[in-house]
Amino acid sequence: MAANRYPNCLECKFFKVSWDAAFPRSCTQFGIKCRALPSVEVFNATKQHCPSFVVRLPAGSSSAPR
Repeated sequence: MAANRYPNCLECKFFKVSWDAAFPRSCTQFGIKCRALPSVEVFNATKQHCPSFVVRLPAGSSSAPR
């Protein structure tokens, strides 16, 4: 990720789609719902890129060795 770009929340394990039509995106790590991507809201509030971004593993994959 480039230093001047927001993390892509769609690729984060903490990103969820909210049931609330007014605030359709949410971050379970920060407990927020918003219209914009949560990483944008975090940057606007703290002037730092999201410190909790973790890439979501593809469905069916496991991080544990076999």
